[in-house]
Amino acid sequence: MKKLRIGDLVKVIAGKYKGQQGKLLKFVNSDRVIIEGIAMQSKFVKKGFLGNGQPGQIVKKEGSIHISNIMVVCPVCGKPSRIQIVTKDGKRFRQCKRCKALIDIEAKPETRKELRDKKEDKSKI
Repeated sequence: MKKLRIGDLVKVIAGKYKGQQGKLLKFVNSDRVIIEGIAMQSKFVKKGFLGNGQPGQIVKKEGSIHISNIMVVCPVCGKPSRIQIVTKDGKRFRQCKRCKALIDIEAKPETRKELRDKKEDKSKI
C-alpha cells in the first residue's frame, strides 16, 4: 500500500515551491509527482497541432516535483505529517503520525476472493 495516493492534499516542504499546497494529480515515475497548480511550465504548441486549424499558442501545464519534497496534509489536524500503515480488523489503513487519525475510511478488499465475490454480487443486480 502506498503512503501517497492520487487526490491527496499535499504540501511542498522543500525547494522553489516551498509552502505551497495542492492536490496530487499523478505519478510520473517512482520518484516524481505532478501537483495541481505547482511548478507551472509554459509550452509553445504549433499551429494546427491541436486540430481544426487553430493558431499556435502557449499552453501552461504542471511540471513534476520530486516525491521527497512533499508531505501529505492530514484532513483532521490540517498539518503536513508523516503517514504510517496500520492494520485493523484485517484491513490496512493510512494513519497520521501527529494526531493518530485514520486518513482512509474506506478500505479496499484484501483478497482476490473478496474482489470476485463483489463482482458476482454486482452482476446479479
